Amino acid sequence: MPTSKRSVEDAIEAGALYCDQRNYRMAIAEYDAGLANQKVAILYDLRAIAYYRLGQYERALVDHTEAIELDKENANYWFNRGLTYFALTRLVEALEDFRRALIRDPEHLCAHIASGRVYAQKRDYPAAM
Repeated sequence: MPTSKRSVEDAIEAGALYCDQRNYRMAIAEYDAGLANQKVAILYDLRAIAYYRLGQYERALVDHTEAIELDKENANYWFNRGLTYFALTRLVEALEDFRRALIRDPEHLCAHIASGRVYAQKRDYPAAM
């Protein structure tokens, strides 16, 4: 059980262990304990991923957005939020976030693939290529 406050590093490590066990609720509790100590982008992003895996996409969006506000240059945060928009079939927003991820990291393979999936879902097959 997490303590009320936890160092960022300890929260990341403990949360990752719970995620490996697919115990996302406990991972969220660990990230909460880390966030009680310090507001850092990585903890918001990791907590968002845990919410995503629980199917709580709206809560995931809130945390992904907070991570981006704290670190706008991290391509993975944009990509992860794009995945959440995609899960909600909010394709315009998903595509925009994948584009922003690619601006920050033009070789972000997953963002390229995800963009193609969005275009394919929109039946814009030439753009999907």
